[in-house]
Formats: sequence, structure tokens, C-alpha cells
Amino acid sequence: MNERWLFRGKRIDTGEWVTGQLLENEETCILISEFKDTGKSMTLELGYDVVPETIGQCTGLRDKNGTMIYEGDIVEYGLLSRETKVRAVIAWDRYKWVMKGKYRDENIHIYACYPDLNWVAIVGNIYEGKMMK
Repeated sequence: MNERWLFRGKRIDTGEWVTGQLLENEETCILISEFKDTGKSMTLELGYDVVPETIGQCTGLRDKNGTMIYEGDIVEYGLLSRETKVRAVIAWDRYKWVMKGKYRDENIHIYACYPDLNWVAIVGNIYEGKMMK
């Protein structure tokens, strides 16, 4: 499965983070982590109800520690001299991902022009109360 099309969300029943394909309707959001191929169709084998507000799409990229980066992650990276650390939130802007941060009270938006993000590290996410410092 192409990682770029994965989603992540927090289970309603346990609070655990799970990944999978997103299935949603007006009443519920489910992340499907396993399918069964019957030869004629695909059936749901394992799925989890997740909190809708915690759902984030995968960028298909990994940070410098090899961790998959999702929408809503907070990343940190060195700016200019690499000694100045900047934190940014991964978000989607129409059809591409963007890192939204601040440097010297100025908004910084770095758009999806990098083939990899092995120069950033995930330091938290917006759903678990990790603050942007």
C-alpha cells in the first residue's frame, strides 16, 4: 500500500493511534487497517472508530528519525545557521502539504517542494497538547 494514502487517527475506545484507509459518513469515521480479498471483492477485516478531529493524512515522507510524517504533526528544524530552531505544523493547503511556522514573529510557510524531509524531526502533534514553542 502506498504510504501517501494512509490516514492516522485516535481510537475512540482506547485513545491509541492507528493508521489505515479512511472510511467516513455523516455518523462515524473508521480507519480500516486490514482488508480481506475474497477474489470477487474486498471486505473489511479490521477497522477502528476514530475521533474525527484527530484524522490526519500521511505526507508519504519520513523525518530524520525515519518516522512517517502526518498532517497535524509538529516538526522542528534548523533555520539558516541550523542553530536557530523553528517549529512548524504539517498541514494541507489545497492539494499539497505545507509546514506552517513562525520565525521572529513572521509567518513562514514551506511548501511541498522537497523530495524528502530528512532534515526535520517530529516533536509532537496538535492533538495531544504539545505546544508550538
